[in-house]
Amino acid sequence: MQPTYLNQHYLYLPQPCTNQPYTVLPHPNAVDNWIYQNKEDAHTNVLVPGYLHLSDTPSDQVLCTVQISEVKMHQSDPRLRDFVAYNLILYIEVPENSGVNPAYLSSPLATLGRYEGMFYDKEAPTWVSRMAVGRPLMFRQPRGAMAEVFATIAHWTENASIPYLSKVMLEWAVANAIGTPAESTYEEVKGSVTETCNYGKLTLK
Repeated sequence: MQPTYLNQHYLYLPQPCTNQPYTVLPHPNAVDNWIYQNKEDAHTNVLVPGYLHLSDTPSDQVLCTVQISEVKMHQSDPRLRDFVAYNLILYIEVPENSGVNPAYLSSPLATLGRYEGMFYDKEAPTWVSRMAVGRPLMFRQPRGAMAEVFATIAHWTENASIPYLSKVMLEWAVANAIGTPAESTYEEVKGSVTETCNYGKLTLK
């Protein structure tokens, strides 16, 4: 059987819009495409771990969990009861045999997408209507690829507005880039690299 990681699709994030109360990606939404392209590898039944095969290399793979949470914005107003703040939460688990520092085997909870409005709005990302609230979707990705994703979304409004979260996300990204192609991103920069967050600075060496 062909290893599933040979068919994986990685998340490449384009430059988002920054003059919004939350991060807005251009259409077509890269996160929508990433979820759709990896759904065949999704872990939807804990009794049938179909995404794990003996021919895979789990030490180089991480388990990504994406899940929607929602907050009703105007519960007291019947006219706006469908107006909801949707958050797409991302959490990553790294295998113990990856060689990563044990302190960074579990990622912080990060927001990968947010939308405020009606789920049927034309401008709403597809994940708002296609994923069930509170039902996690789990699939595998390369560790280095997800380290790059965390290093990017750490500066998004949704994450940077939470005290110290950007710093923690960047620390996790650096620790998990070690030993992967993503590590060269930091090696190409001479000396130390200072990533500025809303709530302090993180020095990468």
